[in-house]
Amino acid sequence: MILEHRAYTMKPGLRERFYETQVERGFDAVRPVIDRVIGYFSTVSGPADQVIHLYAFDSLDDWQTRLHGLYGVPELEPYFLKVRPLMLTQAESYWVPSDPPLADPATNRDLLIEEQIVSLTPGSLGRYWELIERYGVPAMSPLETNMIGSFHMMAGPLHQVYHYWFFDGFDDRTRR
Repeated sequence: MILEHRAYTMKPGLRERFYETQVERGFDAVRPVIDRVIGYFSTVSGPADQVIHLYAFDSLDDWQTRLHGLYGVPELEPYFLKVRPLMLTQAESYWVPSDPPLADPATNRDLLIEEQIVSLTPGSLGRYWELIERYGVPAMSPLETNMIGSFHMMAGPLHQVYHYWFFDGFDDRTRR
């Protein structure tokens, strides 16, 4: 399985316009990728006006076929021309599509997803995982039931680890 983490950093104040362009574009033409969405998230700390997309693909071939196939769809060209000027940067970085989403926003409007990015020095990733296993997992036991997962990339920014948790809101996060 391939997990893809995409971070779109918008020009200041244009995050809502980015969401509007998604709706204007519609979802049928991007169905091959939408079917693989784990979730879309906006930051509450860190880079302002950033949107994170998480995807799960069966393999590198599945990822390449679904994602790169979109660039050949003529009706998407106007969308790309509209959305790209809204962005400052775009960075790419075991849930399966038949699983339910983490939470239904209609029933839990206070849901909070936290992303923690740890940047390491080159060559230290193996040692990081050893230390997490020895010290980090026991230290994070209050977060264990809320952990979505921890990941590192094989392409894009190397030497970074991404940890994800979900909470019932800021109070739950603070308590844990």
